[in-house]
Amino acid sequence: MVKFNELFQTQVNAGASQVLTYEEMQDAIAATSTAQVEVIESRVESLVKAIVKDGQLWIAPTVAMINGEPTVYNVSGRHRSEAAREICERYVVNAKGKVVPADKVGESDDYEEIEFALDCNVITVPDKVALNAVILAFNGSRSVTAFEKLVSRSDAGIATPAEDVKYSFSVELYNAISPYVRITMQTCTAIATSVLAMAGTAAKYATIEQLQELAAHFGEAVKANPTGVPSNFARNFKEWSTPIAETQVTGIDKEGDEYDTTLIEEWSSRLAKPTKAKKGSKTEQLAAQLAALQAQLAQLGVQPAV
Repeated sequence: MVKFNELFQTQVNAGASQVLTYEEMQDAIAATSTAQVEVIESRVESLVKAIVKDGQLWIAPTVAMINGEPTVYNVSGRHRSEAAREICERYVVNAKGKVVPADKVGESDDYEEIEFALDCNVITVPDKVALNAVILAFNGSRSVTAFEKLVSRSDAGIATPAEDVKYSFSVELYNAISPYVRITMQTCTAIATSVLAMAGTAAKYATIEQLQELAAHFGEAVKANPTGVPSNFARNFKEWSTPIAETQVTGIDKEGDEYDTTLIEEWSSRLAKPTKAKKGSKTEQLAAQLAALQAQLAQLGVQPAV
């Protein structure tokens, strides 16, 4: 078996590089929260033809790493990655060393399969804020998505409690839904915004466990009926998510009595607003201050007058 990069990436060296398998490339894409240009099948096919014709992939994909961290993030090159995968699946190298369609060789012919091994340019950045900026720069000029704003504000430590919850819930929704249907982080953010608004202001007090619990309901809904997801998920997500949030369930009040309610209302009713420690009366505060002062005097060897 011959590696893809040994065939098609022999003439250009851009400096620091790393060879990735297809699985590693997919992991790098999954790790990247910033939205990128959607993969277009016709563009992938055009790249397949150009790479095979030229015998070279002239521009390698780019990945990034944050200083001191092992995670690899995809920056650009998903079309090139998919084109390389297509070539590995549809072409072989015959006995003469020529790349030919796999269906053009006979069972008795000598040939080598092509293994996915993609040389990627590697850049390093100091943090996720810089990572997001680099990805946006590589993917052309466009508006920053709502999820990207949440990521940047969270990484910069300036996100509000409500934004932190929305960010976390977007991620949990993606984790719950993506195993069953294709969905973007931007769509998950839109769903999170809509659902949390239904929960009211108490939503900002939700814990990670509570967000995971709520997200699981949406994941189970997709698992049970993946064809029920709108074809244009990004545009019509409310048609799908709102009925799930408004599913009729049975709640239990403080007295232990059951009552009919909706999923989102029952969930939000269990969100505990942090309580501030109550200040004592002025007399109690003065007594506490006096006790502290007496303790300090005792440490200095000063005895109170009798």
